[in-house]
Amino acid sequence: MNCQLCGNDIGKVIVIIAKTRPGGYLASMACLKCAKKSGLYCEKHERPHTGFGRQMEMSACLLCAVDLVDENRHRAGIISGMLQDAAPEDFAILRQEQTWMINNEEDENVAILLHLSAMALCHKTTLDELIRQLVVAGSLDKIKNQPL
Repeated sequence: MNCQLCGNDIGKVIVIIAKTRPGGYLASMACLKCAKKSGLYCEKHERPHTGFGRQMEMSACLLCAVDLVDENRHRAGIISGMLQDAAPEDFAILRQEQTWMINNEEDENVAILLHLSAMALCHKTTLDELIRQLVVAGSLDKIKNQPL
């Protein structure tokens, strides 16, 4: 089997990466070398990124997002409150999209924090910078419609 990026034999390790291909395919099979070079592979966690967006136009390591949640869990309620104050209508939609299976407020805030963490990584910025941008804009458009 050949790597869909370089055309060489994939070898023993096949990495499925969130790279669109002609014909509307939303993933590519890559050799480990190409996966690492693509920017769609996390060296820290040794795994490919997860694709986000309707056409997987963004990607991030989901375990890196979980690491950000662990670091910021104590602020989850405060962050949700800031976004709700800045963009109440957008926040209501985000809360519904990200928490439809959760039945307590603390877990809802953590689910929203996970979404924000993944979006910060996708946009190659810090969590605090993404939150600042959203609050200043008074809109959550930058992170809406990007299901996890």
